[in-house]
Amino acid sequence: MENNQTLPKLQMKHLVYLGIFLLALGLRLFAAGRLAITQPEADILLRLTRDGIASSSRGSLLYQLLTLPLMDLFGSGRLVVRLWLIFAGALLTLTPLLFEDWIGERPALILSTLFALDPFGSAASLQLNSSLLTFCTLLVSLGLFHRGKYFSGVLVFLAFMFSGRAVLYPLGLGLIFALVLYLQEETTSIKKLFLAIRQSIRENIRTILIVLAGLVLVLFLLQIPLSDSLNDIFAMFANWGQPYALGNSPQLFPIALVSYVPLGILCLFFPTHSAEGRKHFPYLILISLLALILVTVNPGHQVLDLVWVSSLLWVIAAINLSALADQLKAYLSSVKIKIYTLIVVCLLVSLSLTVVMLIYQIQYGLDLVGNLLSTISLLAMIAMVVLFMAYNDTVPLALTALRCGLILVFLVFQIAFSWRSLGLNGNPAGEILWDGYFEGAQTVEDIIWNANLDRTGSGLDMSVGFINPSNSAVEWEISQKFKVEELESVTTDQHLAVLITDSRDGLNSGSADGYYGQDFNASSYPLWIWQPVKSLSDMDYWFWLIFRQGQMMRETNFVWVNKTLFTNTF
Repeated sequence: MENNQTLPKLQMKHLVYLGIFLLALGLRLFAAGRLAITQPEADILLRLTRDGIASSSRGSLLYQLLTLPLMDLFGSGRLVVRLWLIFAGALLTLTPLLFEDWIGERPALILSTLFALDPFGSAASLQLNSSLLTFCTLLVSLGLFHRGKYFSGVLVFLAFMFSGRAVLYPLGLGLIFALVLYLQEETTSIKKLFLAIRQSIRENIRTILIVLAGLVLVLFLLQIPLSDSLNDIFAMFANWGQPYALGNSPQLFPIALVSYVPLGILCLFFPTHSAEGRKHFPYLILISLLALILVTVNPGHQVLDLVWVSSLLWVIAAINLSALADQLKAYLSSVKIKIYTLIVVCLLVSLSLTVVMLIYQIQYGLDLVGNLLSTISLLAMIAMVVLFMAYNDTVPLALTALRCGLILVFLVFQIAFSWRSLGLNGNPAGEILWDGYFEGAQTVEDIIWNANLDRTGSGLDMSVGFINPSNSAVEWEISQKFKVEELESVTTDQHLAVLITDSRDGLNSGSADGYYGQDFNASSYPLWIWQPVKSLSDMDYWFWLIFRQGQMMRETNFVWVNKTLFTNTF
């Protein structure tokens, strides 16, 4: 039975949470409108919008229930098809409120900020093929259970069960974690939880049946096959035993985690001194390691699935950062800690800039002796400054100043990586989060517009023809602005205004004579992900890490414009 508690009074912290939520929501809305639909997203959308296509990849049942009505009302623009993922990504910043009494008020507020900065959470909130709906519904349901809101928790948990194939991760983690608790003879809390849930279901069975009946009715009205949810369950296991896709090897995922979440990794090395922190730390580390293993070995994984790991790291980071803030209170009256921290920050910033310049020089074969000596000198200076602080004052004060300096510098890097993960740096193709990015979207659109499809009197079919399309992202993006037609081949009558093929040989010789052709980048991604471990010793990875530039793998398609459009006049 749910607890009848009065609503808490509005406090300043709630306004802070609201500000974080609105900022996260605004950035994601802005980014979603700029980022082109990726190929995994387009695969889902094409199946959702076309009759007669198999429903094995139509997206989760929950996604269809939420999105199809919006698509009927507002069309299928980027913001519409991604709206609920965007909202779920922003909603994550409010979920720490449900766990305040568990991790503490200040750690919960820090965690809200870190959730907003999470690169994997940011990227997952922009892609409808991600597992963010699964993660968000699970977190909310656990929070409601924790708060004693069992009936509401059960309803949200039902939504979680229909949220897609990613339920494999939390179910697997839950079974392993329950086994660990059982072996440690800590089963009392689990028994109490299940008893409370069972009692709540019994007391609200009528409401639950009404909700389920309404769900079936909505599925019927929206013509969503119930088999989609079963397909998701079967799909969880379908990829096991299959080979890993090129560029999706297990070795990539730990490297990607460290590359995108440097602040979270750094905070692991700051041990907490609080009793609650020491109690939770082993369990959080265990669950995060298990999550990383599950994501890494799953053949159907994607880089976006690392949100399951990074979120746990942010919980650890929030607890440790709060403990560090408690340590700082002992030095607030001292000016020395502020001066020491400022000195350490200046040295770390100088070291960072020097290392960045060193990587740049190595990449382009420039003379690096000067910067190499500067890097060594700065490392020695930082070590001497820390030793001086420890000798002149105390070791804890010196370590605290060093930790504060490292956190401030790594926070800047974390914000930069989070900004890039939203695709706002002007080079989204340089990220490894999209499974290939349609880099040439604007180029193709400009070519088609310049072909002047509105011109009359040409005698052409004013549409874009796709010959055996192999990239669904290209097909989807073009279909949103132009009339499209799928073809198996083109005859010599050349009646179409524009054609798109996956290769230069897509047209036969007779048809090609009537068209001007140009290649464009249909899918682009960094080349180092093919051999991630070997790339650690290659400067191309480090250049990508800092500048998001380097060798790229680009798959090209070809756009063909009928010559008649260039010769015909009004």
